[in-house]
This record gives sequence, structure tokens and C-alpha cells, in this order.
Amino acid sequence: MTEEVLVGENPDETRAPQSGDPSDLLFAAYQEAGSLNDVMLFPGSMNQFATAMEAIGDELLLAGEFNGSFTMGETSMTHQGQFDVFLARLTQSGGVSWVQAYGDTTAEQVMEVVVDAAGDIVLSGRYAGAPSFGGDAFPSSNMVWSPFVAKLDGAGQHHWSHGYAVAVDARAFAVAADDQQRVYVGGTFADTMTVGTHELDADPPNLGHRNGFLLQLAP
Repeated sequence: MTEEVLVGENPDETRAPQSGDPSDLLFAAYQEAGSLNDVMLFPGSMNQFATAMEAIGDELLLAGEFNGSFTMGETSMTHQGQFDVFLARLTQSGGVSWVQAYGDTTAEQVMEVVVDAAGDIVLSGRYAGAPSFGGDAFPSSNMVWSPFVAKLDGAGQHHWSHGYAVAVDARAFAVAADDQQRVYVGGTFADTMTVGTHELDADPPNLGHRNGFLLQLAP
């Protein structure tokens, strides 16, 4: 039977939520008819946010960001900077198959996660420092939001990853993979952005306008 999944925040329920309150991550699975199947709470010392999720076989990928310390299943994580990224693979009942944390002393955010035809995982988002997703550290972004894309296998191990450091804000909002395992990344940039041997120029630059970009990456 098909299940529906809901994720959200769970602030202190003993009083009305206040600005700046810490929040835990809440996971709820529903049957197709709407009856509640299971609820899991993943506690932390500060804040956890789910920003993307995707089915992988009969399990679920859950991605987001956190600061402070954060526990999922038997794994405890502590942030290195303002916000770190997490990626977890959950069973239908909310059990944790595995979870990984990525980050450095600045901040990272995941915008989207997809699964390709081979069962590999692709993440897109933005970063502000020089984090690593298991490969080489990204080029330093010097506290400016810059886009990234990373490909991992179904167990969360690194295949490849790219960070595109910019001088003025840019980010990768969307990612997709076709049946040939080519990866497509879409986002915005405000000035210039270098991708391999290609240099993209915004028109007009640095005037509060944003240009879109679409990348195609080989498997």
C-alpha cells in the first residue's frame, strides 16, 4: 500500500512558539487512505530543517540542514559552522539505514535531491565556504553563496561533486537525472560564474537582477 510522508519541525509544545526557539525534526508516514502509520522524532540541541526528500526503492531519502548537535538513529552529529547539511536514508517505518553530515565552518544548504536510473543520489544546493561531500574540498566561496552539485551512491559514498565559487550570490535550486544518468542542474547567478571552460556573464550584472543557468553534466 502506498504511503505518504510528512516532515516538519517540532518546537516546545508546552508554550507558544517564539522567534529563535530550537526545533526538532518530525517524520510522519501515512497510509494511502490517510491513516497514520508511524511517527519519528529526531531531536537536537538547536535547529533541524528538512529541505528535500525523494523515494529510493521502497525507502526514503531525507535531506536538510542543522546546527548544534543532532541525532538520527544511532548516529549523533555536531555542526562545524553556522549550518551543516545532512542526508539520511530512512526505512518505511522511519528507521535510519544511514545518515551522513557535510559541512565546514561556514554554511551549506541542500535545495533538492533526486535518484538516477542506477540508484545513485544527486544533491544540489549552495555553500559559503569550502566544504567536501567526500571528495576534494570545493573552491572557497569566501562567505558568498555559491552553487554545488554532488553525486553519491545508494549507501551515501562519494562519486563526484562540484562547487562553483562566485564573487556575487549564486545558487543551484533544481537537479534532475535522465535515464542515461546525465545530471542537469538549474539555478540563478547575479554576476559571473565559471563552469569548467565556460564563463557565464549576467546581463545586467550586480543590479539586483538574476540570470538563470542550466548545466548538463556527464555520468
